[in-house]
Amino acid sequence: MDSESEKHIHYYIREPEKFADKTVGVFGGGDSALDWALELAQQPNTHVKLVHRRNEFRGLESSIHQLKSLKNVEILTPYLPKVSSLVNNQLQIGLKQMGQSDIIQHSFDEIVVAYGFRANNNFVKQWGVDIAGGQIKVGQEMKTNVPGIYAVGDAATYPGRVPVIGLGFGEAQIAITSIMRSLFPEKTLTIHSTSI
Repeated sequence: MDSESEKHIHYYIREPEKFADKTVGVFGGGDSALDWALELAQQPNTHVKLVHRRNEFRGLESSIHQLKSLKNVEILTPYLPKVSSLVNNQLQIGLKQMGQSDIIQHSFDEIVVAYGFRANNNFVKQWGVDIAGGQIKVGQEMKTNVPGIYAVGDAATYPGRVPVIGLGFGEAQIAITSIMRSLFPEKTLTIHSTSI
């Protein structure tokens, strides 16, 4: 893909208002893709095309219902992008329907790529860290079975964990607090709370 085409491809959005009056493709099926599609659909005269490789989405069902109710949102499933070119300053993306051979062309002023991925955590086995289902096993302080090694977010697992990004932020704070207590046991830590 050439540099002119790449100017139209985004992996995050800082200023949604710059997508006003445009046809925008959002590629992905998780919460990030759905959130970006909802945000962009609020911009004036923006047409959003949500493209996902499955008929089912991994993101919140409520977000899907909201997107389906919007007149300026088109949901294209199950499709994968196969070819692209830049024509008259628009991305021409060839979408291949899963299980079919035909490719249909769609035009976009901009696209947002919001594909998730699963990290490969198996390398930590070499350190003696316990793994369960490809994720690092931790306890309530985000400690692994190896002293001094902690894990948080999508890399970590424990009984009852829900894979939500906001949870990872809280887990990071728990790990930091645990690390600080371990490094400085003689100090009293001041824990700040959001509750007032």
